[in-house]
Amino acid sequence: MRLFYKFNKWLDDHYSSDDREDIIELEVDNSALHIEMHNLRADIDDMESALKSQQETIKELEETIKTNNKHSSLTTFKQWLEDNVPQAAIKYDFGKGEQLCRESLWPRTKSLHLDFIKKVLKINIYTIKDLDDTVYKINTVFDKKYPQPYWYETEYESHGVIDLWENPDQTIDRLIKRKKGDCDMFGSGKYGLIKAVIDELYPSEAWRLRVFIVRTISGETHYMLGWVKKAVNDWIPIETTWYNKSFQRAWTENLTLRNNSAYRIMWSFDENSEYMRSKL
Repeated sequence: MRLFYKFNKWLDDHYSSDDREDIIELEVDNSALHIEMHNLRADIDDMESALKSQQETIKELEETIKTNNKHSSLTTFKQWLEDNVPQAAIKYDFGKGEQLCRESLWPRTKSLHLDFIKKVLKINIYTIKDLDDTVYKINTVFDKKYPQPYWYETEYESHGVIDLWENPDQTIDRLIKRKKGDCDMFGSGKYGLIKAVIDELYPSEAWRLRVFIVRTISGETHYMLGWVKKAVNDWIPIETTWYNKSFQRAWTENLTLRNNSAYRIMWSFDENSEYMRSKL
């Protein structure tokens, strides 16, 4: 009150009555403007907060759409793999001390495997128009010729050691000599056969074939293959030592490796790299 009194007295001493009314009116207007500016700043802060929230929501939706659409085509799944399943350098002792897993697939002589397909499996790959059909044919004929569990033998029985991964060329040699083997031997051989066809006729499709190391429902570590089947656009398991019908059922019913309760993916690899398990 004292401040207001002094202010009015100062106005009386220095300005006329009309001037004082104008000044008071200006002060009132100024106070109103300050209140309006304060309210505008509050509105702007609310709008910025809402915009930030919308942007975060849009980003989450975009990620969800991207993830949900990963199986819409071979192209989108390939891109999803590149974005979400990083290359790594995973080592494993497959009989010669720790080495990169990819090295277990060396050497692989294309002509040797193509000759095996032609002469042993009796398949003419040049008459089959579709790569998926070729992959299915190779596996079903192979499984029929080398039925499990008759051809299964542990590495201790075969080599006197706990673990030894034959490379693709060694596997072909063992099969020609009608020697038995376990999951990694048959898996390595199947990898070499399919990869030989890819190299010969479909070189751009090599990314669709991988070796998978999985933990089975029984808790054991298992070596198998995965193939990205067209239309499913995800990994279909290619069994290596379980009953032959396992592959045919997975293929015809489109039972993907990721959604198969019998397996949990640990890591995967091909001739060029190893890949960490995707958490998505």
